[in-house]
Amino acid sequence: AAHRFGERFTWLNSQWKLDAYPAHFWVEINSLARSEQSARLPARAVRFLGTGWLDAEVWRLEAIPEAQSIHGPAIIESDFTSIVVDPGAVARRDASGNLIISI
Repeated sequence: AAHRFGERFTWLNSQWKLDAYPAHFWVEINSLARSEQSARLPARAVRFLGTGWLDAEVWRLEAIPEAQSIHGPAIIESDFTSIVVDPGAVARRDASGNLIISI
């Protein structure tokens, strides 16, 4: 598609949205995933050294609400990584979307 210099444009797919102007741009990552997917997924068995097989909660990273506490054992998944929350650890998302894990 043709675009004239100086005009705003938006490019959107299933995982991210790009809004841009000539001098600056910003990317809104996974905004659609947050709205369309449940934060909590079905639990699965995970083997931890020292404790053996445990049922771990599974969460979708982009859909975890701010300040939601997730007690390990848990797996937090996204399109680009998986994060293991060990038994006894606690994870939560802050206002900026960072994942904080306390061990």
